[in-house]
Amino acid sequence: MGPMLACLFVPESTGYSTTEWIWVAVGFIGQGIFGGRLVLQWLVSERERRSVVPAAFWWMGVIGAVITLAYAIHRVDPVFIVAQAGGLLIYIRNLYFINLARTEGAAAAAGEGFAEAELVDAVIPYQPPGADQAASAPRARTAFADEPRESPRPSVAPSPDR
Repeated sequence: MGPMLACLFVPESTGYSTTEWIWVAVGFIGQGIFGGRLVLQWLVSERERRSVVPAAFWWMGVIGAVITLAYAIHRVDPVFIVAQAGGLLIYIRNLYFINLARTEGAAAAAGEGFAEAELVDAVIPYQPPGADQAASAPRARTAFADEPRESPRPSVAPSPDR
């Protein structure tokens, strides 16, 4: 472990050129950004008190993957290249879905569709057989995609013989 730490503080001990040290720094920066997305996701989830994956998580993935991919290409490491390129496609695809939802949400706000304001679920309280329907008319509660959901309720009323 000692020689590995020494190479971080005494660059001459590795035999690396200045260019190689720049590439090592690029690799560390890419990995730092890439790993930082997990810290970001953790902090946002703690603030929201639920698991949340913000768009910045995917942007940090793209930026970190591009930088790390450049480092992997420089190092001519096929395993690292394939791993970073494959992940990059996933991060870009998720950003596409986020943009699509925002675009549809803007269209819904303009009265062109239902995207963000789309009914996710309607909860109608269970009425036992023989209950006075007029006195206790069911009231529907609408939940929208951006609202936190309550605990799931059965969508089918239980049979009277239970």
